[in-house]
Amino acid sequence: MYRFQDIRNANNLTKVEVANLLEVRKETYGKWENEIEQIPIRRVFQFANIFKINTDYLLGLSNIKISKKDKYTLNLKEVGTHTRELRLELNMTLREIADFLSIENSSWSRYETGKFLIQTSYLVAICGKAGISSDYVLGRSKVKYLKDLQ
Repeated sequence: MYRFQDIRNANNLTKVEVANLLEVRKETYGKWENEIEQIPIRRVFQFANIFKINTDYLLGLSNIKISKKDKYTLNLKEVGTHTRELRLELNMTLREIADFLSIENSSWSRYETGKFLIQTSYLVAICGKAGISSDYVLGRSKVKYLKDLQ
């Protein structure tokens, strides 16, 4: 379960205010917060930057909330490299990871080459399975494993 609403409430903000910060419509943000629609990784990244928190906490991969002072830039090539590393860490072939996620091999391949950003639900599923930090995969941290978060 994602923690967008918890973080919004902890900051005493309305959905409209957060939607304005993310530069989206209130209805769009509301669907993301209520998990009716999947929030794109770019917006997860942006949300984490705005609220200066780790994506692992935000996405429910960890109960450890880490304050992030820096503002990070999303680098598709780096995310692609880390996505490939994530698959190799699991000792899975392209076909095996695609089957696990019920997607086409070519889709995962595009994530690994940095042509497309991995979808949020896929990132959460794979990071959870491997025990790897989503912040690491997204280039927001050098800490690779969830167990090493402090």
